[in-house]
Amino acid sequence: MTARLLAPAAHTSAAGTATRDQLLQLARDHADGNLYEIHKTVDHLAGAGRTEAQTWALFEDLVRAVEQRDLLDAGLLHWTEIEPDLAGPDPSDAAADIARGRVTDALNALLKTTDRRTNP
Repeated sequence: MTARLLAPAAHTSAAGTATRDQLLQLARDHADGNLYEIHKTVDHLAGAGRTEAQTWALFEDLVRAVEQRDLLDAGLLHWTEIEPDLAGPDPSDAAADIARGRVTDALNALLKTTDRRTNP
């Protein structure tokens, strides 16, 4: 990932999708990922009313949300770990929707947007 892909104009259309996808990949690979790329990305997203520490906290929220979503999708996490009080005919589908929504919310917070149309 390069800083140019995370430029302010990158938050729209195809470039915005690329940025979201890149952040998702960094979150997925954080344990064995390229710490330089992660630091460069977080440093680039910091500023404009948000400190680097705040941005790191938002990235950590994204990491947790992606991890839960991926574990749930792989069948390695039970739906009750996402939301224990779900009811209805298929609580596992509802939990999957909640997990995807949490990823979207974490991405939006990191990118300072409120677009709920993209649900990774």
